[in-house]
Amino acid sequence: MNNMVSPRKALTIFALALLFVVAIITVVNIPRPSTPSAKDATEGYRSPTVTVSYEVIAKNPFTDYNVINVTYMDATGGIQQYSHYKSPFRVSFSAGRGAVLSLNAQRDDDGDGSVRVNIYIDGTLFRTATSHGDYALAQVAGQIP
Repeated sequence: MNNMVSPRKALTIFALALLFVVAIITVVNIPRPSTPSAKDATEGYRSPTVTVSYEVIAKNPFTDYNVINVTYMDATGGIQQYSHYKSPFRVSFSAGRGAVLSLNAQRDDDGDGSVRVNIYIDGTLFRTATSHGDYALAQVAGQIP
């Protein structure tokens, strides 16, 4: 028996093996679309709504009479007012990005003292202002980024 392979058959086997190797290399090197991980999917995400918190603090070093008049813009753009409110004043609500925010407060007495207004967005200070003196008025405003 002759165990030799004919040159033509050897060439065919070689060509098929080479074709198989090229096909494997091509399949392995094909770039695949990446699937974003859970971290990638949330990395640039910003919620369409935020929690807005308004805070007003009035202080008078000589008395406990820390009464204020507060005016603010709510989630719908409406104006809310509180007269003769004992400090501190705090209110929170949900609002959409791009909403306009406004907070004004005035001390309801003369003499030394101060009033500070703060706007927080999702717990982070966004705007603040402080005023001192007779009937001090502090106001802040801004648009939710």
